[in-house]
Amino acid sequence: MNTFTKTVFLVLAASSASAQNLKGSAAATTRNLQTNLPYDECVDDERPRPVRSGDRYRFNLMDSDAQCADANSDLYEYGEFNNAKDSSACAKFCVNEVNDYLAGELLGFDFDCREQTCRCLYSRGTLDGQRSYSFQRTNTRLQGEGGIEKTRSKTEFFCFRLVGTELLEDATAEA
Repeated sequence: MNTFTKTVFLVLAASSASAQNLKGSAAATTRNLQTNLPYDECVDDERPRPVRSGDRYRFNLMDSDAQCADANSDLYEYGEFNNAKDSSACAKFCVNEVNDYLAGELLGFDFDCREQTCRCLYSRGTLDGQRSYSFQRTNTRLQGEGGIEKTRSKTEFFCFRLVGTELLEDATAEA
């Protein structure tokens, strides 16, 4: 197609009703691309390993665009921290900004990249709605129990499962 033909086609297309729909679709696509943050800005480490009191907590990324769920696909109750810039910061919040009991009951975390919030995940009944914690927010109404086995679709969330802890011989060098 020569340049003149392309120009005529574009002028005609721009004035048609279907072109208006195409413009709207293009704008929606641009908005969607703008809201999807680059993966490496959200997940700086797929296997974060924060240290607490001589123990290294080992997390693995289970799924992207997903929330962690139990075998019945139920979501877990959580304590939420704000201002988590990436997955490593989220892991550190869940391990180091909670009391010893909650550190021992931790199952994993959901990281909301868009809002930069970190949800530390626990089995049903672990958090007490009447108690004060260091979290900015808690949700104790969710029914998830036991280990993280599945995920549920949730845009710009990342599910990390705690796969174990290990005692470090020289914890001060790691902290």
